[in-house]
Amino acid sequence: MAEPVEWRETDGKVRVKSPYSAEFVRLAKQSGGKWDAATRAWVWDMANADLAKRAVLDCYGIDVDDGIAPHLVTVEVDAGVLPEDDGRLLLDGVTLARRYGRDDPVRLASNVVVIEGSFPPYGGSRAHPAVCATEGTWLRMRDVLPSQLACLRANYDAADWRLVTPESERVAALRREHEELVARLERIDAELASLNAESGVES
Repeated sequence: MAEPVEWRETDGKVRVKSPYSAEFVRLAKQSGGKWDAATRAWVWDMANADLAKRAVLDCYGIDVDDGIAPHLVTVEVDAGVLPEDDGRLLLDGVTLARRYGRDDPVRLASNVVVIEGSFPPYGGSRAHPAVCATEGTWLRMRDVLPSQLACLRANYDAADWRLVTPESERVAALRREHEELVARLERIDAELASLNAESGVES
C-alpha cells in the first residue's frame, strides 16, 4: 500500500486519512463522513465512530480496535481491459499508469510493474494524452486493497486478471522452464540433423 491508514480521534471527531479508494469514498459518504480538503481526511462525528471503523475494515481490511494489519495481495491484470480517463489507467478509481503529455513516457504507480507487453512511446493528442496499452500488456500490482480485489472479481472476466500466489508463481516458473527445455531440444534436434546431413549419416 502506497501510504498507511491513519485514524485519529480529536475534539469529538474521528479523522481518517487513507489511500484513495472509490469504494471507501462511497462507504464514507453513506455512513455520514465528510471530506475535509484542508487536512485531506474524512471526518465523522464521534457518535458514528463505529460506522467509520466498519468502512475502514470493509475497504482496507484493517480492524481499528485490534490494530490488525491489512491483508494485501498481488494481482496481474490485462491493462487493455482497464478504464482510462484523462491519460490515466484506473482500477477502482486508483491510478495505475499515467501519461502526462502525448509524447511523454508512461509512468507507473510505485506498486505496479509491466510483466508482459509494453506501452507505446506516445499516445492520444496534445490536448488529450492517452496511455494506449498495446495488446497483450499485463501489469503486476502488489499491495492490492480488499476493495480493489472486490472490484476485479465483480467487474472483470477471469481471463483478464489473476491472483498471484506462491503456487501460481511456481506453476509459471515451471511453465517457463518447460518452454526453455522444449526450445533447447528443438535446437539440438536441428543441429543433429544438420551434422548428420553433412556426414551422410541417417538420423
